[in-house]
Amino acid sequence: IDLFEMKGYLFEGDHGENVKQIEIPDDLKETAENYHTEMVEKICEGELGGLGIAKWTNPKGGYFISFDTMDGCAKEVVRKCAKAGVVLTQAGATYPGGVDPHDANIRIAPSFPPLNDLKTATELLCLATKYVACTKILEQRRAEAPAPVAAQ
Repeated sequence: IDLFEMKGYLFEGDHGENVKQIEIPDDLKETAENYHTEMVEKICEGELGGLGIAKWTNPKGGYFISFDTMDGCAKEVVRKCAKAGVVLTQAGATYPGGVDPHDANIRIAPSFPPLNDLKTATELLCLATKYVACTKILEQRRAEAPAPVAAQ
């Protein structure tokens, strides 16, 4: 199995010299998908773990990852990723009518893209999350800062 391209290979002949590309066998698809999910989790943990700006599920038996940004950031994270060429599921898609009252949730399906593309997309997701969170935090601090006192 080629986890990077999500393809299977069958080696035929006395010495396996005849290589035939096949679909990943059904009994191995879930295992292959789990490796994709695990990679996304590890990248998120390495890039965002401990920062307090995002959290995500570690699914067991499924392949969707529920990724939560800080409140009010998911739509902007999705926009930043799209601007860089990575299309994600619409923010809030898991909520009724696609409306997340906190604008925090993004559903990720890591089993579909090839592993190299998924790695790049996940790194971009983490970068966009950091950027949008920092922007939001700075805006909040500016709004909370006392007005400057005029010199007399």
